[in-house]
Amino acid sequence: MKLTDEQLHICKQFLDLYIGNRELFTTVELFPENWKLYRAVVRTLGIMNWETPELSGERVFLERTLGELTEPVVIDVGAHAGDYCLLALAANPKSRIFAFEPHPGTFVKLAEAGLAHGFEVFQEGCSDQAAEATLYDYPDQPGSQHASVYKDVLEHIHRSTAEGHPIRLVRLDDFIRERKLSRVDLLKIDTEGHEMAVLQGVEESIRSGLVRTIHFEFNEMNVYSRCFFRDFMDFLPEYDFFRLLPDGMVPLKSYRALDFEFFAYQNIAAVRQG
Repeated sequence: MKLTDEQLHICKQFLDLYIGNRELFTTVELFPENWKLYRAVVRTLGIMNWETPELSGERVFLERTLGELTEPVVIDVGAHAGDYCLLALAANPKSRIFAFEPHPGTFVKLAEAGLAHGFEVFQEGCSDQAAEATLYDYPDQPGSQHASVYKDVLEHIHRSTAEGHPIRLVRLDDFIRERKLSRVDLLKIDTEGHEMAVLQGVEESIRSGLVRTIHFEFNEMNVYSRCFFRDFMDFLPEYDFFRLLPDGMVPLKSYRALDFEFFAYQNIAAVRQG
């Protein structure tokens, strides 16, 4: 569905009125309406659109990233039950997928999906160091998509008690070396705030040009891992950054904190230059 010419004209008229008469709208009386408008506009920028792969932009992103490649290699870190793996296979049925999920309960579902659809699964998390760690989740909803190595994610953001599960963490550089992978066409990371540590564990492969595209979430969990968007840009200077929208990607160029540091759900793609 697209806006009609008349609807577009009305939108433009409103924006001209709003922007051109800011002092009329900047009042305590209109603060609640301005707040509603802000929340609505943020979603049109690719933020807080988590409900479906279509709304999040993931489906179109995968089709355009993997669709024309010959047997693309995909590493899915934080694969949960395998939904993203299935989306990748739908985009390119010849994708070779390696899926990592450390949660013992969720891994059972991932293993079933891997067996049914022909991708490899590993009951491990990924980080900057190979180590033993604790993964926190809801005690009454084991295997949730909010499970995190940061206890505060459960206790502060989701206002729940947290139950710990012992897990094993590995470095992706070691995995890539052991598997003798010559390229990674897509590295997807969804680790509830632990994304930077995962990247640090694959730095050797990134610097060598082996990793073509990185897809990660940036959200409020990064508050608790103390990681800014600026940190990702500094760590990946060889990549161009984009925010996913339902019909494509918007380039994120000149850094300004006001434009980049939204600590709310968003899908970010980092695409290697050249």
